[in-house]
Amino acid sequence: MAVRSPTIAFVGRVLFAFLFISSGFQKLTSFNLQNGGPVMSGMAPKMDNFLKTLDHVAGVQLPIHQGYYIYMLAFAIFLELAGGLLLIFNSTLGAFLLSWFMVAVTPVMHNFWDEKENSQGRLNETINFFKNVAILGALLFYIGGKPQSVKQHLE
Repeated sequence: MAVRSPTIAFVGRVLFAFLFISSGFQKLTSFNLQNGGPVMSGMAPKMDNFLKTLDHVAGVQLPIHQGYYIYMLAFAIFLELAGGLLLIFNSTLGAFLLSWFMVAVTPVMHNFWDEKENSQGRLNETINFFKNVAILGALLFYIGGKPQSVKQHLE
């Protein structure tokens, strides 16, 4: 038995989007163009490390100077806020924006492979990495549309 309720769907989108909107708003309230604000102190070393790892593992050198990190942070804030707000209003564009955010941010900010083995930091980053992968999966599920029921699939 399929239950379809626009109200339940709306509440679900609001709750899901709240994760991104609240995070984006927290970053926005402390953001500044001089140094990016306090979020930058956590982001810059992780971005440096990601770029070094990308070069070492894949031989890819991206021409991203630290001066660009502020603009990358501003764009991430935009993706979180705009994507979250659009998702509330059932916009696929919102889900795409949030997906782009997750794809870009997850390997940079939750680089569990760089943490000391068997450490609390590695455990925390591993959990957050795979949580983000699951959130990305939910966004892709939303973008892909409603699944068919088993009965419809068998017919």
